[in-house]
Amino acid sequence: MKIEIYEKITDALLRWNLWSNLKEELFEREDVERSIALMKNKMALIILGIRRCGKSKFSILLVRKQKLEPRSIIINFEDPVISSHIKEGTDLLNYLEMFSRNRFKPEIVILDEPTVVEGWHRSVRTLLDTRFSNIVITGSNKSLLERDVSRVLGGRYMCNTEDFRRLFSLIKNTQFFQRISTVLC
Repeated sequence: MKIEIYEKITDALLRWNLWSNLKEELFEREDVERSIALMKNKMALIILGIRRCGKSKFSILLVRKQKLEPRSIIINFEDPVISSHIKEGTDLLNYLEMFSRNRFKPEIVILDEPTVVEGWHRSVRTLLDTRFSNIVITGSNKSLLERDVSRVLGGRYMCNTEDFRRLFSLIKNTQFFQRISTVLC
């Protein structure tokens, strides 16, 4: 990977990884502790759910709870700069190798919607097999359905599917929901 491309991707990553700027209040969720325990097995933790349900926020909670913000990175593949330069799994591996040489070796790598990367699953397998770091994958794409994941990752993952009824119960008493329900009723 050329240094110019590495620097462009790193600049884009900084937008997603300014942990000190992520001061927003996040809902505590019951599954955080369970998910942390699953991650200790050195398997990929896959967080599946519908779009905009809080999968990325859940992964941020995982990092915060373990106090690993300065040693973790989020790679959001919906960012156009990132997705235009990391198109294949080998690009991802090359980038992470350069990042760990030039910055730090992350303890947690969050891959947000990685299915746009051709061969992403082979890269995740390589990262897991070499014990590079803990991997969290978030996704709503149909290719992340559990049966497909089991085929491509072959037993190297644990799945945490968000319980949307519980998530709904967390937000139903917020001011936003009360305003919406007043308008809808």
